[in-house]
Amino acid sequence: MPIRGPDPTPIDSMQLRNAASTARAALLEAAAKRLDTSVDKLTVSDGVIAGGGKKVGYGELVGGKAFELKLDHAKPAKAKDPKDYKIVGKSVPRIDIPDKIMARFTYMQDFRVPGMLHGRVVRPPAFGAKLENVDEGSIKDVAGVVKVVRDGDFLGVVAQSEWGAIKAARQLKATWSKSETLPDQGKLWEHVRATKSAQEQVTSNVGNAADALGKAARKLSTRLTISPSICTARSARRARWRRSRTAS
Repeated sequence: MPIRGPDPTPIDSMQLRNAASTARAALLEAAAKRLDTSVDKLTVSDGVIAGGGKKVGYGELVGGKAFELKLDHAKPAKAKDPKDYKIVGKSVPRIDIPDKIMARFTYMQDFRVPGMLHGRVVRPPAFGAKLENVDEGSIKDVAGVVKVVRDGDFLGVVAQSEWGAIKAARQLKATWSKSETLPDQGKLWEHVRATKSAQEQVTSNVGNAADALGKAARKLSTRLTISPSICTARSARRARWRRSRTAS
């Protein structure tokens, strides 16, 4: 599930619930066979399934193999009864907060392994530009540079430290072909307004706006400008959220 602020809760919670219910049902079926009993006689606690005087854990059932299931949102597996919830709907202490406040929490960028190197990608000035030439001598004074990586039109640098990689990527001189695949930044809004929509999607159609406006005693009009990327992303997320709410 992508992390994007508070959006995942209203947008993706139903899909995740269905996925979890499907996985749980499959594990119960597998446990019933392993423990030689029926599903309705099984109990689950902290990832351990018990029944018939025996028990087995989720990990043992999966056994290190790929655990892939087909998910049908139209007919999802039976979800857990709300009366059996242990965490949902309750205030649960965040065990990660103290370490985050005291700067002890290990984030992804804090991981270190023996012999670890750092890399940075050198981006072209425009989408579709082709890499024509690289002057590796332009970073000879940057300490800790291990290698300049060139693979077709991909260009990157590898260094012993993160700052060394950042500095090398900034300083590396490269020649790229001219590319005009992106619009002139000074005329971006004109380009967006003049570009035909690739797809139009109506998420809801309630009432008759034209009729209501025709009967209005007073009319107001204005134009609001929103970043195209933000508008598109939010519209897509809201459409998915509406579909998930309708399906539920």
